[in-house]
Amino acid sequence: MKEMEVTEQHQTSTPKKMEFEYLSRITKEFSTVIGSGGFGTVYKGKEKDEFFAVKKLNVTVKLERDDTQFMNEVALLMDLDHPNIVRLKGYCYHIEELEPVECNGMIVDVCEVHRLLCFEYLPYGSLTQHLKDEFSGLHWHVRYKIIEGICNGLHYLHEGAGGHILHLDLKPDNILLDEYMEPKIGDFGLSRSFGQGRTHISTANISGTP
Repeated sequence: MKEMEVTEQHQTSTPKKMEFEYLSRITKEFSTVIGSGGFGTVYKGKEKDEFFAVKKLNVTVKLERDDTQFMNEVALLMDLDHPNIVRLKGYCYHIEELEPVECNGMIVDVCEVHRLLCFEYLPYGSLTQHLKDEFSGLHWHVRYKIIEGICNGLHYLHEGAGGHILHLDLKPDNILLDEYMEPKIGDFGLSRSFGQGRTHISTANISGTP
């Protein structure tokens, strides 16, 4: 069994490396799904009186690309500290060695790679749920608060996070709400960071939501 560790950066509450067994235990072996997308599935976890959202990235054969994407998301999140950005609590990179199998007359070692991110749990779900509910009855001051919070989070990413961070997949599914209807931007799997004063133009290989 092997694990990958990320160099920790400054944050009010520094995210920590977590054991795969711990995340499996607090999610009851990943039994309660609270969200899913193209890059992974999110499970609800609980430790004592605290709840968590544990994102388990999909396992594919493109190991190098997936590792790069995972480490990119961890590195970005560890340096973010803003009330309108989903807070990362911890991360896990774990290689599980499985039983060898026979392939073309040869015994081949088999392993499964687990990449997980542990976030604060936001009980009111995504903004999508509230936009789809025509009878949600959100008052104007709540709607304005959500709009303002998203703008504040984006401004922090673009101007105040030690450089220019482009989310590249901002949509209602990636805006989560806490119990006070405060919006928090999440899902930084496609994000990119550019130094101050740099200009970036993307012309091909666009990923994310059409």
